[in-house]
Amino acid sequence: MAIRLPVYTLIVIGGHNMEFNKPNIHQKNTFMAQYCQNDRARDTIVDTFKISIESYEQLLPGQVVLSYGTGNREIHTAFVIFNVDDIENKIRYQPVFSEKIGRRLAKKAGLKLPRKISVLSSAGTSHGSGTNGTSIPRSEDNHQLLLLIRFARAMMLLHEKEPKPMYDPV
Repeated sequence: MAIRLPVYTLIVIGGHNMEFNKPNIHQKNTFMAQYCQNDRARDTIVDTFKISIESYEQLLPGQVVLSYGTGNREIHTAFVIFNVDDIENKIRYQPVFSEKIGRRLAKKAGLKLPRKISVLSSAGTSHGSGTNGTSIPRSEDNHQLLLLIRFARAMMLLHEKEPKPMYDPV
């Protein structure tokens, strides 16, 4: 019986479709050991792979997830998940880092962190940043739905030490 790795995502690079697979445990552990253990190693991620930010989230009090960096230390406050694409091997890693490490890596890569997803802060009543006067008002129903989605995500994380994107069914 052949083992089929689930296809993770499909992107277009240079006009060609490219499917990325999830790393197996050996590939993940190798990636963690080689690229995640200290600042110098994490800096090489930017030079070696194509990276983007998947998620920036606030944990509920008492929630814990494990960081790829610093030897799987627990994260208790906020975390950042990156998409790290190994184009040569067609693998997408999704390392989880603490907010501090995530901010540093995003800055090194020239990426802007998205708004932090949090149940603890209000979901806001408008789209966009709201600082330039061009925000679009949200209906109360949409506001409540956004809070519900954030709450559901927080509850999902109660049972996960290693968070995955919300759309990932595995």
